[in-house]
Amino acid sequence: MTAAYFGTQLGLLALLASQSVGTGEQIAAVSASSDTRNLTVQPRTPEQIEQSRASARIYRANLDRSYDRLQKGDLVSARAYALEVGKADYEANLILALVALGRGDYSETIELLGKIHPDHFNPLGAMATARTYLAVGRFEDARKLWQWYDDPEVREFPSQSDFPPLDTQNGLAARVLSAYGFEVENYPHLSLPALLEAGKISPKSAMVALGVARNLKKLGRGNEALPFLAIARVFGAEDRQSEAEKLLGGFPSAERAAALDGARANPLRAYQP
Repeated sequence: MTAAYFGTQLGLLALLASQSVGTGEQIAAVSASSDTRNLTVQPRTPEQIEQSRASARIYRANLDRSYDRLQKGDLVSARAYALEVGKADYEANLILALVALGRGDYSETIELLGKIHPDHFNPLGAMATARTYLAVGRFEDARKLWQWYDDPEVREFPSQSDFPPLDTQNGLAARVLSAYGFEVENYPHLSLPALLEAGKISPKSAMVALGVARNLKKLGRGNEALPFLAIARVFGAEDRQSEAEKLLGGFPSAERAAALDGARANPLRAYQP
């Protein structure tokens, strides 16, 4: 991946580079002035080994708890456990960024995501950053991230025919919002709002509608999924029609028929309060 797409990463890269040079010079100076022939490696004591293992267990437990709370929509606890791990940890830092984005704190989100080293920058981080850029009006920065994301070697996002043209702000927003929604699909409290926003822009998108329906089911609100399943059944390609048809079978026939008629007449209504 190229750092050119990640404007927020460039300052970090320069800092890391300067720190690496400084560290190397210090090591060289110590090596030149020290006689290392008499140095011996001291084996760790059993107590030190156990202490190290205990620290690793605590680290993993806090990280697992943070993921669990994020999945349940408890952003306060997810943040607290991630802070126990520390911002220097890549996974904890990403969780903190997702929490900040979920709260609408875009400045903190950008700051946290900007600290992620390019070696750890992944599709989720890219779309979280792009969604944040959209929220603060940095459309060109969001577009660069989308161009990196929509690549066969990364994700190559499917089903864009239902979206407005990419060269429009709405077209970019629909793609970024839906991509972010699917990247965080394990966290329905974060995924659902993004997909609902995407659906308001592209109400005929069967992909987005099915994503909304799945999130509602995960949140125990499956009874609210009917209009979105109807959209997927009416406007989707064959595979999405089949998936929607199976899920529609759980609703009474009269309700299904009314929902299908409503989807044909005005799919946007499903996304309106």
